Amino acid sequence: MTLEFQVLGRIDLRDGDRDGDHLASILARPKRLALLAYLCLESTDGPLRRDTLLPVFWPDSDEAHARAALNQALHVLRSALGPQVVTTRGRDEVGIDFETLRCDAVAFRRALASDARRTALDLYSGELLPGFHIGESGFDRWLDAERTTLRADALDAALALGASEDAAGDREAALDTYASFAHRQGRGDCLPRRLRGVSRGAGGADGGHGGLRRPAPMAAGRPPKKPPRKSSP
Repeated sequence: MTLEFQVLGRIDLRDGDRDGDHLASILARPKRLALLAYLCLESTDGPLRRDTLLPVFWPDSDEAHARAALNQALHVLRSALGPQVVTTRGRDEVGIDFETLRCDAVAFRRALASDARRTALDLYSGELLPGFHIGESGFDRWLDAERTTLRADALDAALALGASEDAAGDREAALDTYASFAHRQGRGDCLPRRLRGVSRGAGGADGGHGGLRRPAPMAAGRPPKKPPRKSSP
């Protein structure tokens, strides 16, 4: 049975129909949960060197103590998830077997990489690891950057999908796309600036989409954004 790790919009870790007690040792310890999330999002192209993990999670420890802490954390992850989930290559590299653990943020990236925008938007149910931090500067900086990148990717996917639906003559589908993305942001005043314009003026009584309408075309000169990272199949 494949484990399910949800990090978009909420934090959850499930093992099929099992009661999940064996996963409590991960969910109850922020640094272990953070390590699992980091491995999922950063090892999609292959295992990570252990020494790259030390400054992210144990920046104030000397190398010997940091390596011991990493080894202990990996041991706990393997014990809880199963030895096949957290993989190693040689003595220095560690990663995730995505055949045995499914992460919604990884699936979101893969959907974007294959231009499956609808699938990607269905997966993007909110901010990455909402409300979560561990108080370590390396990880928390990484998390802030990932949140920004994933949210921007989701916004671009919503705008592109809505525009293509409208261009095809399906205005209702376009409105639904914009409305769904806006709803998942929780509060209209926290919407990205490019979507604030779609929250007023149309819909309501005649459309039933909470007053959403297509946004104006994006301003010329917006710096090009890096394409989403491609993940290994």
